[in-house]
Amino acid sequence: MSEFVDQHESTAIGRVVREYRAAWPVGCCRVDTEGRMQQAYDWPGGPTGALWTEVLGRAVSEAARWGEPVVQYGPAGVLCWAAPLMHNAQLRGAIVAGIAESVLFPTGINEPIFDTRRACVDLLDRVEAANLTNAALLQHRRDEAQREQHRAYALHAFKREASTDLRRVYLRQEPELLAAIRRGDRGAARIVLNHILVIVFGAAGERFDLLKSFSMELVATVCRTAVEAGARPEQVLGENYTALQQLAEIEDIETLSPWLCDLLERVMDTIAHHPDSAATMLVNRALQHMREQMSGPLGRDDVAAAVHVSPAHFSRLFRRVTGQSFSQTLRSMRLDEAARLLVQTDRPVGRIAAETGFVDAAHFTKSFQRHTGQSPTAYRQARQKASVEHE
Repeated sequence: MSEFVDQHESTAIGRVVREYRAAWPVGCCRVDTEGRMQQAYDWPGGPTGALWTEVLGRAVSEAARWGEPVVQYGPAGVLCWAAPLMHNAQLRGAIVAGIAESVLFPTGINEPIFDTRRACVDLLDRVEAANLTNAALLQHRRDEAQREQHRAYALHAFKREASTDLRRVYLRQEPELLAAIRRGDRGAARIVLNHILVIVFGAAGERFDLLKSFSMELVATVCRTAVEAGARPEQVLGENYTALQQLAEIEDIETLSPWLCDLLERVMDTIAHHPDSAATMLVNRALQHMREQMSGPLGRDDVAAAVHVSPAHFSRLFRRVTGQSFSQTLRSMRLDEAARLLVQTDRPVGRIAAETGFVDAAHFTKSFQRHTGQSPTAYRQARQKASVEHE
């Protein structure tokens, strides 16, 4: 075991496994790069033979390849997923989680006892937080996989449209790209730019002069939008000047496409590095989503997915911008809205509880009293009395 991990890493791995298993009803194991089991923690797969080694090895390689866990189906009906363990760029094995299919789906294939997608994300987040893997490299691989996927979608869309009007094709896509830049949404901006490049480059054919003309216009538009989004003008002007110089020297499509993608990353960096721009805009979008969806079940992971960031990164940004955790803010938001409805409407307390996302009236009443010092009924009566006396 010493050739796989040192004592410090072994302790950190053990802690990650304990905390993860406290959050999810799964067994875990630690494996090397070939899928050979190094240590088991209530592993549900029974005896581990050659077939299990093959499945676990595939779970490790697929997670490393795509930058995230991929669910595998193993012997004895066990589902498993892996989070890679890495030292710099070297893959050193993985922590693998597993659960029997019969346990995950006790009442039917459409009713799992938990969301495996969230369980996969949580395992990777914990491994990254413990500094047991190369988070930046895995993120790069996820981005690359997503780019390839969206290129394929865009190519399919282009073939379906069969448009040859370069400017019309670009202008149809431009608003979505600029909207993503304005809100600091790097992931969405990448997707739209990839879509534009596939369609525009396809429409231009061999006319490289048209592509360079389009690229000059795109550079100017992207830089101008970055300033509108909060980037420092002097930074963006410098980026714009450098970009136009570099563009003049590009002589082939193979160089132009990745160069435009790199330009977008640099421009998005100028927004992200402005202390009051991208993070604040992202959190504002999250808060808006929370206000719109708070009447139903709403978790941190749901909101993180809605604003296209990982749950762990979302939590850090959210606390940095608001000074509160996600759960504290959501609870206050729901209770403040409930207080407004109590005063401004005559709806029953139970209905208000349901409309503000509480599972039942008793839970709502207890939370409301702790928040305001009064029961919902007493709060309503006191405010109505004060209103009458004021009149």
